[in-house]
Amino acid sequence: MAEYRMIGKSIINTAKFLRLARTVRELYLHLIIWADDAGVTEAFPVMKLIDAKEKDLKILSEKKFIEILDEDEFIVSIVDWEEHNKIPPSKAKESRYTYLLEAKRSEPEAKRSELEAKRSEPEAKRSEPEAKR
Repeated sequence: MAEYRMIGKSIINTAKFLRLARTVRELYLHLIIWADDAGVTEAFPVMKLIDAKEKDLKILSEKKFIEILDEDEFIVSIVDWEEHNKIPPSKAKESRYTYLLEAKRSEPEAKRSELEAKRSEPEAKRSEPEAKR
């Protein structure tokens, strides 16, 4: 983990952020401080440190400030990480959670492939259930 972290005003000085409860804002700021160079951190120890609740974490996820990579272990990724910290690749240390990040990135691709496959089905095949109604 790095010794220093930046927190971008472009994120925390918005109505979206400022409308959050104080405990939720505090959790977000601490998650940034504890994140690795890829913007990933274990939320549970941070939550214990500042006495945050699971609902605070869920709110951050619902509002798209974080993405929960592993719900059982409370591994989260800061969505706007690069807005806060632009780390040159030559200085960045690989995240120990790279496998979780890659899995999350491949999910949308799999869903996109599934949608494309459905689109390429013949029109008659897609309309069969409608004709049976």
